[in-house]
Order: sequence, then C-alpha cells, then structure tokens
Amino acid sequence: MKKDCETCGNSFDAKRRTAKYCSGKCRVQAQRGSTGTTSTVVAFGIVPQLPAEPEPERRAGPLETAAFQELDAVSRAETLAGGVVLALARRIDQAGPDDTGSSFAALTKELRAALAAAVAGAEQDDEIDRARKQMEAKRRGRAG
Repeated sequence: MKKDCETCGNSFDAKRRTAKYCSGKCRVQAQRGSTGTTSTVVAFGIVPQLPAEPEPERRAGPLETAAFQELDAVSRAETLAGGVVLALARRIDQAGPDDTGSSFAALTKELRAALAAAVAGAEQDDEIDRARKQMEAKRRGRAG
C-alpha cells in the first residue's frame, strides 16, 4: 500500500495501514517536533546575534547594599567569595511572585553560609575595637 510520509512527504510502501513515516529517521524527527523543513542554521541553534542594546543601569537592592557594606568593611567585597555573596543578595532582592517560600528560604540560608565563609578570618573592627587598639598603643608608648 502506497502512503505519503507525514514528515518528509515522500511516497513509500507501507507494510501496515497505520504507518505514517517512511523511515526511522522521519519518525524520530516527527517525535522531536521537527517537520524536516527546518534549516540547519535553526536546527543547530546557529542564530545570528543582534547587537545587544545597552542594559539600563541597575540599582542595588537593600540586601545587596547591606551585604556589600559588610564585605567592604573587611575588605572582601572584591573577592570571589564576596562576588558569590553579592550575587545571592541580588537574587533575593529580585525575588518575584513566582518564587516560593522554600526557594526564598534556601537562598537566604545559602547567603548566610556564603557570607560567613567570605568574612571568615577577617578582622571586623567596630568603633569599640578601634578605641581599644588606640588605648593599647598609647599604653605601650608610655611603657616603652
């Protein structure tokens, strides 16, 4: 029985009356949603890139700003670990209505851990610590 292939349109001898395709290649192509008329450029995703328009200047959100200030206080904002912290903070700041509570909780937990790792071992001087160090330096100066 002669039939026309639903993918390529070629005529073929069907062994069964329910046959739709002339070959396994056409069957697979149909299963993958291709009609056989797709060009190689599109099939392999080789699409010419248009020049990107410059992105509008992005403002840092409150969490990203706070994370940057904390990292900057210990001179870790420019490190790889600092970049991870800022990326996580940015992601949390940009949370939308599609984000679930569990994803938000997971991001927050990861941010906490990344921030702890980024500032680990760094001295974090606050005003009281600086005053103590100045007093100790004065005492050493008088004693020496």
